[in-house]
Amino acid sequence: MKKYLLILNFLFIISAITAQNNNKNDSLKKPKGDIIFSFSAYYAYEFPDKDLANRFGNNHKIGGQFTYKSATNWIFYFDGGYMFGTNLKEEAYTVLNPLKTAQGQITSKYGTPSDIALNERGFSFSITGGKILPFLQSNSNSGPLIMIGGGFLQHKIRIDVKGNDAPQLSEEYKKGYDKLTNGWGFRQFIGYRHYSENRMLNFFIGIETTQAYTQNRRGYNYDTMQADNTKRWDLLYSIKAGFIIPLAKRKPAEFYVF
Repeated sequence: MKKYLLILNFLFIISAITAQNNNKNDSLKKPKGDIIFSFSAYYAYEFPDKDLANRFGNNHKIGGQFTYKSATNWIFYFDGGYMFGTNLKEEAYTVLNPLKTAQGQITSKYGTPSDIALNERGFSFSITGGKILPFLQSNSNSGPLIMIGGGFLQHKIRIDVKGNDAPQLSEEYKKGYDKLTNGWGFRQFIGYRHYSENRMLNFFIGIETTQAYTQNRRGYNYDTMQADNTKRWDLLYSIKAGFIIPLAKRKPAEFYVF
Protein backbone atom coordinates (compact mmCIF):
# COMPACT_ATOMS: atom_id res chain seq x y z
CA MET A 1 0.00 0.00 0.00
CA LYS A 2 2.96 2.31 0.55
CA LYS A 3 3.73 1.93 -3.16
CA TYR A 4 0.24 3.20 -4.02
CA LEU A 5 0.78 6.27 -1.83
CA LEU A 6 4.16 7.02 -3.43
CA ILE A 7 2.65 6.67 -6.91
CA LEU A 8 -0.24 8.94 -5.93
CA ASN A 9 2.07 11.66 -4.62
CA PHE A 10 4.29 11.39 -7.73
CA LEU A 11 1.32 11.75 -10.10
CA PHE A 12 0.00 14.64 -8.03
CA ILE A 13 3.27 16.58 -8.40
CA ILE A 14 3.72 15.81 -12.11
CA SER A 15 0.12 16.75 -12.93
CA ALA A 16 0.37 20.03 -11.02
CA ILE A 17 3.61 21.03 -12.78
CA THR A 18 2.26 20.10 -16.20
CA ALA A 19 -1.00 21.95 -15.60
CA GLN A 20 0.84 25.09 -14.54
CA ASN A 21 2.99 25.11 -17.66
CA ASN A 22 0.01 24.36 -19.85
CA ASN A 23 -2.06 27.18 -18.39
CA LYS A 24 0.74 29.68 -19.08
CA ASN A 25 0.90 28.66 -22.75
CA ASP A 26 -2.75 28.14 -23.58
CA SER A 27 -4.77 30.30 -21.20
CA LEU A 28 -5.40 33.05 -23.78
CA LYS A 29 -6.82 30.81 -26.46
CA LYS A 30 -8.72 28.07 -24.60
CA PRO A 31 -12.40 28.82 -23.82
CA LYS A 32 -13.76 28.26 -20.37
CA GLY A 33 -15.67 25.13 -19.53
CA ASP A 34 -19.24 24.83 -18.36
CA ILE A 35 -20.66 25.50 -14.91
CA ILE A 36 -22.06 22.11 -13.92
CA PHE A 37 -23.99 20.84 -10.91
CA SER A 38 -24.13 17.05 -10.77
CA PHE A 39 -24.75 13.93 -8.72
CA SER A 40 -22.47 10.87 -8.92
CA ALA A 41 -22.99 7.28 -7.79
CA TYR A 42 -19.79 5.31 -7.25
CA TYR A 43 -18.21 2.03 -6.19
CA ALA A 44 -14.82 1.69 -4.47
CA TYR A 45 -12.69 -1.30 -3.55
CA GLU A 46 -10.61 -0.43 -0.51
CA PHE A 47 -7.37 -1.69 1.03
CA PRO A 48 -6.82 -0.94 4.75
CA ASP A 49 -3.47 -0.09 6.30
CA LYS A 50 -1.96 0.76 9.72
CA ASP A 51 -4.35 0.16 12.67
CA LEU A 52 -7.34 -0.54 10.43
CA ALA A 53 -5.51 -3.45 8.79
CA ASN A 54 -5.22 -5.20 12.17
CA ARG A 55 -9.00 -5.46 12.37
CA PHE A 56 -10.30 -5.70 8.79
CA GLY A 57 -9.21 -6.87 5.38
CA ASN A 58 -10.24 -5.40 2.02
CA ASN A 59 -13.75 -3.99 1.84
CA HIS A 60 -16.29 -2.52 -0.56
CA LYS A 61 -17.87 0.92 -0.57
CA ILE A 62 -20.85 2.37 -2.40
CA GLY A 63 -21.75 6.02 -2.22
CA GLY A 64 -22.63 9.29 -3.85
CA GLN A 65 -21.35 12.80 -4.48
CA PHE A 66 -23.04 16.16 -4.96
CA THR A 67 -20.68 18.24 -7.10
CA TYR A 68 -20.21 21.79 -8.31
CA LYS A 69 -17.79 22.47 -11.20
CA SER A 70 -16.94 26.06 -12.03
CA ALA A 71 -16.29 27.51 -15.48
CA THR A 72 -12.55 27.50 -14.70
CA ASN A 73 -12.72 23.80 -13.77
CA TRP A 74 -12.45 24.19 -10.01
CA ILE A 75 -14.54 21.43 -8.53
CA PHE A 76 -16.04 20.89 -5.07
CA TYR A 77 -18.14 18.03 -3.77
CA PHE A 78 -19.72 16.47 -0.72
CA ASP A 79 -19.03 12.73 -0.67
CA GLY A 80 -20.75 10.08 1.45
CA GLY A 81 -20.14 6.32 1.31
CA TYR A 82 -21.25 3.11 3.02
CA MET A 83 -18.52 0.54 3.79
CA PHE A 84 -19.09 -3.20 4.09
CA GLY A 85 -17.02 -6.38 4.04
CA THR A 86 -16.66 -9.91 5.36
CA ASN A 87 -12.86 -10.06 5.57
CA LEU A 88 -12.05 -9.79 9.29
CA LYS A 89 -8.67 -10.19 10.98
CA GLU A 90 -7.88 -11.95 14.26
CA GLU A 91 -8.41 -8.78 16.31
CA ALA A 92 -12.06 -8.77 15.21
CA TYR A 93 -12.71 -12.50 15.32
CA THR A 94 -11.61 -12.82 18.95
CA VAL A 95 -13.98 -10.21 20.44
CA LEU A 96 -16.60 -12.86 21.29
CA ASN A 97 -14.15 -15.32 22.88
CA PRO A 98 -15.38 -14.56 26.45
CA LEU A 99 -18.82 -15.90 25.45
CA LYS A 100 -17.61 -19.12 23.84
CA THR A 101 -17.69 -22.59 25.35
CA ALA A 102 -14.71 -24.94 25.44
CA GLN A 103 -15.87 -26.15 22.03
CA GLY A 104 -15.63 -22.61 20.61
CA GLN A 105 -19.38 -22.07 20.34
CA ILE A 106 -21.84 -19.53 21.73
CA THR A 107 -24.89 -21.17 23.30
CA SER A 108 -28.38 -19.99 22.40
CA LYS A 109 -31.24 -19.68 24.85
CA TYR A 110 -32.34 -23.15 23.72
CA GLY A 111 -29.05 -24.70 24.72
CA THR A 112 -27.94 -25.23 21.13
CA PRO A 113 -25.06 -23.51 19.30
CA SER A 114 -26.10 -20.06 18.07
CA ASP A 115 -25.39 -19.11 14.47
CA ILE A 116 -23.45 -15.85 14.55
CA ALA A 117 -21.74 -13.98 11.71
CA LEU A 118 -19.24 -11.13 12.07
CA ASN A 119 -18.86 -8.51 9.34
CA GLU A 120 -17.43 -5.07 8.78
CA ARG A 121 -19.70 -2.05 8.56
CA GLY A 122 -18.95 1.65 8.39
CA PHE A 123 -19.34 4.90 6.55
CA SER A 124 -17.41 7.99 5.60
CA PHE A 125 -18.12 11.50 4.39
CA SER A 126 -15.96 14.37 3.27
CA ILE A 127 -15.95 17.84 1.75
CA THR A 128 -13.36 17.93 -1.02
CA GLY A 129 -12.02 20.48 -3.47
CA GLY A 130 -9.66 20.42 -6.42
CA LYS A 131 -9.34 21.06 -10.11
CA ILE A 132 -9.80 19.39 -13.46
CA LEU A 133 -6.70 19.92 -15.61
CA PRO A 134 -7.97 20.00 -19.22
CA PHE A 135 -4.57 19.93 -20.92
CA LEU A 136 -4.32 17.78 -24.05
CA GLN A 137 -8.12 17.65 -24.08
CA SER A 138 -10.47 18.90 -26.80
CA ASN A 139 -13.26 18.92 -24.21
CA SER A 140 -12.54 21.77 -21.78
CA ASN A 141 -14.76 20.17 -19.11
CA SER A 142 -12.77 16.92 -18.88
CA GLY A 143 -9.30 15.89 -17.87
CA PRO A 144 -7.06 14.68 -15.04
CA LEU A 145 -8.43 15.56 -11.63
CA ILE A 146 -6.62 16.33 -8.35
CA MET A 147 -8.63 16.65 -5.12
CA ILE A 148 -7.90 17.14 -1.43
CA GLY A 149 -10.24 17.51 1.53
CA GLY A 150 -11.24 16.54 5.03
CA GLY A 151 -13.93 14.34 6.49
CA PHE A 152 -15.08 11.66 8.91
CA LEU A 153 -14.56 7.89 9.05
CA GLN A 154 -16.48 5.35 11.17
CA HIS A 155 -16.32 1.56 11.32
CA LYS A 156 -17.42 -1.27 13.59
CA ILE A 157 -17.81 -5.04 13.81
CA ARG A 158 -21.37 -6.00 12.87
CA ILE A 159 -22.58 -8.90 15.02
CA ASP A 160 -25.41 -10.75 13.27
CA VAL A 161 -27.18 -13.30 15.46
CA LYS A 162 -29.20 -15.55 13.15
CA GLY A 163 -32.61 -16.18 14.67
CA ASN A 164 -31.94 -13.64 17.43
CA ASP A 165 -31.62 -16.52 19.91
CA ALA A 166 -28.62 -15.39 22.03
CA PRO A 167 -29.74 -13.05 24.84
CA GLN A 168 -26.10 -12.42 25.79
CA LEU A 169 -25.85 -10.64 22.42
CA SER A 170 -28.94 -8.47 22.53
CA GLU A 171 -28.80 -5.14 20.71
CA GLU A 172 -27.62 -3.41 23.88
CA TYR A 173 -24.95 -6.01 24.75
CA LYS A 174 -23.57 -5.98 21.20
CA LYS A 175 -22.29 -2.47 21.87
CA GLY A 176 -19.78 -3.91 24.32
CA TYR A 177 -18.22 -6.04 21.57
CA ASP A 178 -18.61 -4.14 18.29
CA LYS A 179 -15.54 -1.84 18.67
CA LEU A 180 -17.37 1.19 17.30
CA THR A 181 -14.57 3.51 16.14
CA ASN A 182 -14.58 6.89 14.42
CA GLY A 183 -12.70 10.13 13.93
CA TRP A 184 -11.78 12.98 11.61
CA GLY A 185 -9.14 12.90 8.92
CA PHE A 186 -8.00 13.79 5.42
CA ARG A 187 -8.63 12.53 1.90
CA GLN A 188 -6.80 12.84 -1.44
CA PHE A 189 -7.92 11.76 -4.90
CA ILE A 190 -6.17 11.71 -8.26
CA GLY A 191 -7.79 10.40 -11.41
CA TYR A 192 -9.76 11.37 -14.49
CA ARG A 193 -13.18 13.03 -14.78
CA HIS A 194 -15.16 13.14 -18.02
CA TYR A 195 -18.19 15.19 -19.04
CA SER A 196 -19.32 14.33 -22.56
CA GLU A 197 -20.52 17.01 -24.95
CA ASN A 198 -23.85 15.25 -25.45
CA ARG A 199 -24.24 14.57 -21.69
CA MET A 200 -24.72 10.84 -22.35
CA LEU A 201 -21.46 9.44 -20.97
CA ASN A 202 -20.14 11.09 -17.82
CA PHE A 203 -17.84 9.29 -15.40
CA PHE A 204 -14.80 9.47 -13.15
CA ILE A 205 -12.13 6.96 -12.10
CA GLY A 206 -9.07 7.20 -9.91
CA ILE A 207 -7.13 6.36 -6.77
CA GLU A 208 -8.10 7.74 -3.37
CA THR A 209 -6.35 7.71 0.01
CA THR A 210 -7.94 8.34 3.40
CA GLN A 211 -6.09 9.01 6.66
CA ALA A 212 -8.12 9.29 9.87
CA TYR A 213 -7.31 9.85 13.53
CA THR A 214 -9.81 7.57 15.26
CA GLN A 215 -10.68 6.14 18.65
CA ASN A 216 -13.01 3.53 20.15
CA ARG A 217 -16.21 5.29 21.20
CA ARG A 218 -17.66 2.67 23.54
CA GLY A 219 -17.34 3.47 27.22
CA TYR A 220 -16.59 -0.14 28.14
CA ASN A 221 -15.52 -3.21 26.12
CA TYR A 222 -16.75 -6.54 27.44
CA ASP A 223 -14.05 -8.62 25.79
CA THR A 224 -11.19 -6.74 27.49
CA MET A 225 -13.23 -5.67 30.56
CA GLN A 226 -12.02 -2.10 30.29
CA ALA A 227 -12.35 1.06 28.22
CA ASP A 228 -10.15 1.54 25.16
CA ASN A 229 -8.73 5.06 24.89
CA THR A 230 -6.01 4.18 22.39
CA LYS A 231 -5.44 6.75 19.65
CA ARG A 232 -5.61 5.06 16.25
CA TRP A 233 -4.23 5.85 12.80
CA ASP A 234 -6.54 4.29 10.20
CA LEU A 235 -5.61 4.35 6.50
CA LEU A 236 -7.54 3.32 3.40
CA TYR A 237 -6.35 3.10 -0.21
CA SER A 238 -9.19 2.94 -2.73
CA ILE A 239 -9.75 2.25 -6.40
CA LYS A 240 -12.84 4.32 -7.13
CA ALA A 241 -15.11 4.77 -10.16
CA GLY A 242 -18.53 6.28 -10.72
CA PHE A 243 -21.13 7.60 -13.13
CA ILE A 244 -22.02 11.30 -13.22
CA ILE A 245 -25.56 12.64 -13.69
CA PRO A 246 -25.52 16.38 -14.58
CA LEU A 247 -28.30 18.24 -12.75
CA ALA A 248 -27.75 21.70 -14.27
CA LYS A 249 -25.36 23.10 -16.85
CA ARG A 250 -24.62 26.63 -18.05
CA LYS A 251 -22.20 27.62 -20.83
CA PRO A 252 -20.29 30.86 -20.21
CA ALA A 253 -19.40 33.00 -23.19
CA GLU A 254 -16.14 34.45 -21.87
CA PHE A 255 -12.59 33.33 -22.47
CA TYR A 256 -9.75 33.01 -20.00
CA VAL A 257 -8.08 36.32 -19.25
CA PHE A 258 -4.93 36.57 -17.12
